[in-house]
Amino acid sequence: MSNLRLQEFSAVLFDFDGVLMDSIGDHHRSWNSVFSEYGVSINWDEFCLLEGQSLFVIAEQLCMNHGVDIKYGQEIGKKKNNLYLNTAKPKLYDGAEDLIEWFRKQGLKTGLVTGAHRDRFYKTVGPDFTKRFEVIITADDVMKTKPDPEPYTTAATRLSVSPERCIVIENAPLGVTAAKKAKMACIALTTTLDQKYLNEADVVIPDLFSLKVMAHAAFS
Repeated sequence: MSNLRLQEFSAVLFDFDGVLMDSIGDHHRSWNSVFSEYGVSINWDEFCLLEGQSLFVIAEQLCMNHGVDIKYGQEIGKKKNNLYLNTAKPKLYDGAEDLIEWFRKQGLKTGLVTGAHRDRFYKTVGPDFTKRFEVIITADDVMKTKPDPEPYTTAATRLSVSPERCIVIENAPLGVTAAKKAKMACIALTTTLDQKYLNEADVVIPDLFSLKVMAHAAFS
């Protein structure tokens, strides 16, 4: 484990799905439901290894993985998004909002960086949640999504914090790669994938509770 000194950072940047929101199971079911029309089944790891990218990038990649004509990618992506919005009932992980507020009380700026498109993100959460962040970056705010560093560097720029002073909380390998390319420290949570997929991160821990313990120890 890296000897990260959390008290030396100026901003904490959270991913959304799989970090703050317990939603990956709902996403996986929605993708499988849509792809079942093409006789395709998407396994858990396959989807999670693509997670963090934008909706249509994932749709096209899954098409290519399973021999579905890529021309159906846009249609599949739209169907998946509508199905998720109409059927999913995701919930924030226990303690998520309290932990965000705790970091703010320690003087850190807070940002949220997600591969979700703006419409889906804001239909999933309310203003009581979004007001906890000084910046929110969605797929519609950047030209390139994770694993490109642009989402994280954009967040840092808008917060007026250098990348080296940002700590990223991720669950997806592509998100970890984006953070490291942005020259940011990264803590990965094994909420959706085994640690073997997340070793590029500086620290790998189980969940937000573990992050809370780690953070409280650093600031004590």
